[in-house]
Amino acid sequence: KAQQEGAFIHSNSWGAPNSNGRYDNFTVQADTYVFNNMDFLPVFAAGNDGVDGNKDGVIDEGSLSSPGSAKNVLTVGASKNYLLQGGIQRKLADLRGGKEKWGVEPLGSSLLSEDGRGMAMFSSRGPAADGRIKPEVVAPGTNIVSARNTHPKADPKASWGVFNDHYLFMGGTSMSTPLVSGAMTVIRGYLQQKLGAVPSAALLKAAVSNTAFDLFPGQFGARAQGQEQPVARPNNHQGWGRVALDRMIGVESILYFDERAGLRTGEAKSFVVNTKGGAPLAVTLAWSDAPGTASAQKALVNDLDLTVTAPNGEVIQAFGKTTKDSTNNMEQIDISAPQAGVYKVEVKAASVPQGKSGAQPFALVISGVAN
Repeated sequence: KAQQEGAFIHSNSWGAPNSNGRYDNFTVQADTYVFNNMDFLPVFAAGNDGVDGNKDGVIDEGSLSSPGSAKNVLTVGASKNYLLQGGIQRKLADLRGGKEKWGVEPLGSSLLSEDGRGMAMFSSRGPAADGRIKPEVVAPGTNIVSARNTHPKADPKASWGVFNDHYLFMGGTSMSTPLVSGAMTVIRGYLQQKLGAVPSAALLKAAVSNTAFDLFPGQFGARAQGQEQPVARPNNHQGWGRVALDRMIGVESILYFDERAGLRTGEAKSFVVNTKGGAPLAVTLAWSDAPGTASAQKALVNDLDLTVTAPNGEVIQAFGKTTKDSTNNMEQIDISAPQAGVYKVEVKAASVPQGKSGAQPFALVISGVAN
């Protein structure tokens, strides 16, 4: 119905809690719709089930809600806002149920919105049950000024606090999700104007993820006890990072490719780019995959692989691994200090059993290029 009314970004602040990232009927339906409507992007909240169950001062992984565990949607977690007045300003351990969920340091004495590099403690973490990286991105979800219900029976005590007669403070990944949905609308309009064509959902996902701000190591710094982000992006806490429109809109050192024709099994396509060296080079591949089977151990159906060959001949695999990835339908290569010269980016179809006319369309975003 939404697409029939002209919508191409669909914001969803709901999900099935405690589904632990399963690939279920909800996720199959979401993936099926996007696979059949490749310009339509559903944005889903990751959920609010983040807890430190093993009491090590770090939020546990594996609490993702469905349909946020779908392959073809954009899943949004909650980072911390930076707001020192208004809303809820108590320590996490002093919140209702906080001592049990988040009482161990450094979580217990931290606040809800004192550090923009922090993650909201309640934000559900990935991975999906089959190991896929989730969420894709995060956005502020604590002490967010939100529209106030004017119905006489609406209880402002159910909020995080009153801002004024028209707005309340609220929190949750349900707040982060509409923020990202609004950002995706801006990105979609920007790419449509820049490319002269309607961008696919895969291109939107690749673009927002490629240019996201890496929160690593998190607000508590790089230390064994309480380090929020175990590794640099992407990971199962922040995904690719916090959405950052200023790192994308109007930036000329980014290339966008929306390959609608796609690739058949065994086919490959190469892209050659120049770099001046110094500025990081980031390459993101995304595709809207065919729907998998509910409860399948592996949700991925069509498998594409990303490699980058450096000027010195070194071949770099996705995520810096020594082997090709066969789990995710979004792959990334980050080179923090690239050599000056020509890089070859290659996308190869390892297996496309259920493609569009036998081929799998894909999108590629490359930032940090000289041309």
